Amino acid sequence: MDESALNDALADVLGEPPEDTRLERLAGDGSDRRYWRLFATHGGAQTSFVVMDLVGVKNVIASEEVTLYHDESGELPFLNIQRYLAGLGLPVPKVVYDGLRRGFLLLEDLGDDLLLFVVQRDPSRTDELYEAAVDLLADLHTKTAAAGPGECVAYRQGFEFDLLRWELRHFSDYGIEKTRAGERQIAPDDLAVIEAGYEIIARRLADRPRVFTHRDYHARNLHVTERGLVMIDFQDALLGPAVYDLASLLRDSYIDLGAERVARLAARYRERASAGGLALPDDAAFQRDFDYQCLQRNLKAAGRFGYFDIVKGNPNFLKDIPRTLGYVRANLAKYDELHPLQGALAKYVPELA
Repeated sequence: MDESALNDALADVLGEPPEDTRLERLAGDGSDRRYWRLFATHGGAQTSFVVMDLVGVKNVIASEEVTLYHDESGELPFLNIQRYLAGLGLPVPKVVYDGLRRGFLLLEDLGDDLLLFVVQRDPSRTDELYEAAVDLLADLHTKTAAAGPGECVAYRQGFEFDLLRWELRHFSDYGIEKTRAGERQIAPDDLAVIEAGYEIIARRLADRPRVFTHRDYHARNLHVTERGLVMIDFQDALLGPAVYDLASLLRDSYIDLGAERVARLAARYRERASAGGLALPDDAAFQRDFDYQCLQRNLKAAGRFGYFDIVKGNPNFLKDIPRTLGYVRANLAKYDELHPLQGALAKYVPELA
């Protein structure tokens, strides 16, 4: 972190150099980006900002995950998408200072009250806050659909069949074959069944109409603030099924909302999004789409958690795998066409039996 560059940025933002500064490391996600809280004393008062630290990140433009479109403009996707969403009146962090050329961004400090932490501290607020999250999601989808792409890079790539299948294969790779204990080969016959099951899931989802998709819309990426919920971590947004973000929120690897609440919130989303002009299928088709998307998203997440542990040496997400696999098992059991996939996976992952 270039502290002289930060001081220059603060002098620009505050109108003169700060009297004192202090950096505090913030817990990050699974990416290579680092985050700091920057405290600055100015005029005898203290204010704070969040620093997105991009120094040492191999490629600040591209997603760490596979994408089908590679933007050649050189603009940071976070900045491009932040500008687009803010322009639609959607709640995202304010960019206080663009220091990308010196390896950082200075952002509004939203505090530490992530949705996950708030409902863990006070479960009585779960319904209130998740209803707000569902309403915000419906607003995100309907407002972006009405606005169209503009210059937003999220519209230049989408959840094609290959990307959906790649994410599913992430589970085969890092949930079965590659582990801390070594490598375990999936038998060819079982692999054929698994691949056929992945194709069933990916084909259905690839055929769904697409909307602007946050891609990581869940309880760790929604801040509870005085101005309501604020979305973060949207830099990997692309086009995808409306149910992708809904599955991410309601079948979140970090918290189990329970089947009854999930059903009620999914119905709330469908009602609000439809009222906002989004074309959605009938009840039965919507439910199947949602269940399939939960399967795809949860299998990918379980594989991603293994990847963080094996490749990045970050075991912090391993504790969330059992909950995630519980969702997978329940949804695989619902559909006859997916029973062969469940049987093949269960040979290697007993939690899916």
